[in-house]
Amino acid sequence: MAEEKIFNAEVYYKENLSDWVVLVHGFGGSARTWKRQIDFFEKYYNLLVLEMHKRKVDENFDLDKICRYIYNTLNYHNIKKAHFLGFSFSSLICLRFAVIYPDKVNCLIMGGG
Repeated sequence: MAEEKIFNAEVYYKENLSDWVVLVHGFGGSARTWKRQIDFFEKYYNLLVLEMHKRKVDENFDLDKICRYIYNTLNYHNIKKAHFLGFSFSSLICLRFAVIYPDKVNCLIMGGG
């Protein structure tokens, strides 16, 4: 069975940059929330910006399933480890991801979670 798509992923990649930052927006928000951070961080880091499909998260909420999808997205893009930024609801996603997949996490930066 094919995996249900929970996120869209936008990738900002520059060959000479090695560190990856994963940006996960808060519940009810969108990837546009990170516009200013993207403009700044893309100069210094490779970025993976995740856009949640709110309806799919609402209908089938399963934190471990969301984390597994992020893990598979990282693997698809050959991302070995990353710094994770999340706020509000996405802080819970990032924290759970770090518990399940600690080998994929350099650090967590969370706010309001």
